[in-house]
Amino acid sequence: MFCNNNQQIKFFFPQGCVIDSDGNALWSNQIPNSPFCVRPITLVAQKENEKNTKFSMDLMVNPEVTNIENDGLELPYGNVRVKILRTMFDGKISGILSGAGGASCQLCTASFAELTDLELVRSGFPINRTITSAKEIFSIVDTENYLLLPSKDRCGLTHEPISEIDIIPASPLHTYTCVFRWFMLLIYHMRSGTFKWLPTSRVIKDSMKFTREFLCEKTGLRIDQPSSDGGTTSTGNMARQCFLNKNNFIYWVSTLISEDMREPINILHSNLSVLLRIFNCNHARYRQTEFSL
Repeated sequence: MFCNNNQQIKFFFPQGCVIDSDGNALWSNQIPNSPFCVRPITLVAQKENEKNTKFSMDLMVNPEVTNIENDGLELPYGNVRVKILRTMFDGKISGILSGAGGASCQLCTASFAELTDLELVRSGFPINRTITSAKEIFSIVDTENYLLLPSKDRCGLTHEPISEIDIIPASPLHTYTCVFRWFMLLIYHMRSGTFKWLPTSRVIKDSMKFTREFLCEKTGLRIDQPSSDGGTTSTGNMARQCFLNKNNFIYWVSTLISEDMREPINILHSNLSVLLRIFNCNHARYRQTEFSL
């Protein structure tokens, strides 16, 4: 989908084109890990924030979505009306659009910097992002296995909606990534025998290097390595693969740490489904029915 100035619409890509009369598919998108999968492409020269996100929404997304829903798409062999059932954003964009700001936790409004402040951690964080709002989102699943769209009003201080389209603040793969990253940080510290949260420590860095090389050799997974697209290899799909093949992954992880530290890992493993739900993953369990503990 392109807007008038030939810039591709952010966040949206077609899944397929079906003729309603007989149900025949004219075209369908490839699976996500296929090299032929159509993906949205955009160049962003700065980090996402409320200002440039609102600018992108007002300039491209909102008007183009409205035009597509009203006028449809003109194809060489006819016109196609488009019904947008839902939208999917990553965790950062979802947080901006829903008014959560820089909150790093799904249960409170604490930022990442606050989560590393020992005094704040010892004093505890209030659960001020209540589970009630999350339950309301996940309780509106219709019989066609789609998530119905909630209100687009923001939950922030201003209550001023940025987008003209409804936002679902649920990103399953982003949730897997958050849990996996947190889990691996614990492994790095247990492996090194260091219990102070010092990510720049040489001991921690050596532990991270050894752990990554060991798991790559045993499981074939390249964890926390630079990827060809400029990102990292620790994606939501990799995290899901580790959790779905949990017995093999946990076995090799447990061999990295001393025997007296394996019990906490087993406890985390047995409560992994709870951790995923805490990190906003009811939707992930709903979609990935074979994942259970």
